[in-house]
Amino acid sequence: MPTQIKWKLDRFIKWHFAVPFILLFMLFSALELFRLDLWISGHFYNTELHRWIYQESRLAKSVLHIGGPIIIALLKSSAHSYCPWSLALLAAISLMFGVSLQVRGAHFLSHDVFSLAV
Repeated sequence: MPTQIKWKLDRFIKWHFAVPFILLFMLFSALELFRLDLWISGHFYNTELHRWIYQESRLAKSVLHIGGPIIIALLKSSAHSYCPWSLALLAAISLMFGVSLQVRGAHFLSHDVFSLAV
């Protein structure tokens, strides 16, 4: 393999696989080590009532949780790109969907980080 092609391949692997893997590993480790999942989720749980504050929230339940995938499907059908991650708008909607699951008590932040890694 010519040196220039090998150098480009090594650089590609480094920046598209190794660096993201290391960063996601560090983020996931920090979430676990410092129990950030529980700390973040604790802001959305009422310990006196023993329930999730926004579990039955109309905004979190209907608009974000049910409407999010519908909006994503509509945008994907009208977009002129092949993958949803190439559109910043879809990434923002996906983030809102993940946050809506977190505030309703259905997800931890680490679940969304792991999904991002996959």
